[in-house]
Amino acid sequence: MDTLKDAGVKVVYLRVFQKLGDHFFDVLPPRAKEGVYFKTKFAPMVSNFLPLVCRLAHHRGIKVYAWMTTLSSTFLRCGKRCHHIYKYIPETRAVVRASRLSPFDPVVSRCLLGIFGDLARNPIDGVLIQDDLILHYNEDFSPIAVRRFSRREGRKRLSPRDLCKFERNKKGRLALKGYTPLFWEWSDWKDRYLADLLKKLIMVVKETRPAVKVAVDINYEALSAPRSGLAWFSRSVQTMETVARPDIYAVMSYQKQMQRELRLSMVEALERIRGMVRSAMAFIPDPNRWVFKIQTIDWRTRKPVEWRQIMETARAVSSVAPVRACLMPFIPPLLEQYALARSKLSKN
Repeated sequence: MDTLKDAGVKVVYLRVFQKLGDHFFDVLPPRAKEGVYFKTKFAPMVSNFLPLVCRLAHHRGIKVYAWMTTLSSTFLRCGKRCHHIYKYIPETRAVVRASRLSPFDPVVSRCLLGIFGDLARNPIDGVLIQDDLILHYNEDFSPIAVRRFSRREGRKRLSPRDLCKFERNKKGRLALKGYTPLFWEWSDWKDRYLADLLKKLIMVVKETRPAVKVAVDINYEALSAPRSGLAWFSRSVQTMETVARPDIYAVMSYQKQMQRELRLSMVEALERIRGMVRSAMAFIPDPNRWVFKIQTIDWRTRKPVEWRQIMETARAVSSVAPVRACLMPFIPPLLEQYALARSKLSKN
């Protein structure tokens, strides 16, 4: 924390959940293999680490935002009957159960509201809701979701084949070629439902601790290609703003990921990020409501991203508007490079 303070860090986003296979915060002895780092009856407590971090951070003038998962919270104590998301596999034409929990299950919703309420009882400054509060284009075909949508539309059933068009490519694999009008109705319905759940999560946090800011992760497509973002993730910034109005949107503007997925050069990726900042400011012109996340590790190789590229991305963000930047994830070499850069600037 002393090093972070010296580096000028203002806010720390602390992951307060632990899934199997994750790296432990082993400052305190772990009591469980998965769960959360605060007291709650809705999940196992790995350790009561969050209050300790808040005390250390606040003593040094640093704010703490608790980064919490939602539909991936498979460690929730919801009971054995809670519903999971079901997804359609085009190659096999099968609908299979996924690992994430279905937002359409009221038991799941109650557990999420309960655990977020307990989270807000800690001395935190904010909450960051992870990017798993989404439904992909081939999710949710769980029985409870299908029944709800079918009743709404007056349909006897909902078939994945009624939603998407697939064709085999040159390699013989099925490729998504388009969406039907029913697909967009279904996506809009899922988008609205997720926004309603987000609103409830924000309300339960603020009822417990009104001053807490709530940030929500959004995929870069939400700004760079809104129609695709709605199709792929059942999410639109417009709906979230209308229904839930979170305090902050944390844009996952991961430059290397965008470069790979969109087949862009780094110059093109940076220009795409500048365009996203412009879109953000056109939609909500308050720069305090936007945070742009910069990638510091190559997701594939797990090697650190070059410091020069991190700085170029930060400059691309700040050149458009005075929005905030967040380095994701934190790794010790970042501060070493930052200190070296500051030293060179002071000499010049």
